[in-house]
Amino acid sequence: MGRNKKNPSYDADRIFREYIDAVVAFYQSGQANGKKESIRSVADEFGTTNLKIRKILITAGVFQSEISKKVLALYSSGKTIMEIQTEMQLCRASVYSYLPYVKTIYNAKELSANAQRLQLYRKRKNAVSIFQSAARENRLTEQIVWNAITAFSGYPFYTSKGMKFCYSVHGGEMQVDRKKKSITRSSVLLFVQRAQEMYDAGEEITGPKKIGTFGASYLLPVFNRFWILDK
Repeated sequence: MGRNKKNPSYDADRIFREYIDAVVAFYQSGQANGKKESIRSVADEFGTTNLKIRKILITAGVFQSEISKKVLALYSSGKTIMEIQTEMQLCRASVYSYLPYVKTIYNAKELSANAQRLQLYRKRKNAVSIFQSAARENRLTEQIVWNAITAFSGYPFYTSKGMKFCYSVHGGEMQVDRKKKSITRSSVLLFVQRAQEMYDAGEEITGPKKIGTFGASYLLPVFNRFWILDK
């Protein structure tokens, strides 16, 4: 008899497959420019850990390293997880992260989390697509900008100095968790206007000070995520 699904409202196989496909698609999204996203950036995108993302990419056959090949070889030769830990000097979680999934995840909590991650990823992807299209056609509206900002609430960003931050949206304000900084909707729109003018003029944006608007040190990495400033 097959394993009973703990939550019959979820199609475990479909969610697992679609989640892996989404992770792989984002990881490979920069291939046209000769690069791939880092494991950290993929983990940030899906709100999960580097270890889980690495395991997914290994399962999909799109990532390998000298360590992953060695761990898999040892495991295939009959070595136990503990023996691999000792030989490779890795913790238990790391060893497992270098081995592919061999079955669908049926754990109800993890399954629900993956479904939510997939839903949020699609919502953000759609917001970025709408934003990019409007920016290219010079028809950005206040609502399109704010919809994109709202979609990325809770997403981890990094300042030009490498400081990690997130923000939440309350009414017409972005509340940045670092220093409890508040950036108003009008400040966001002013930043977008200034950045778009510089972009259209072919002026290089070397950092937030170049734009010079309030909150630019936080807004620049946010809007770089939307590609508005990529030449």
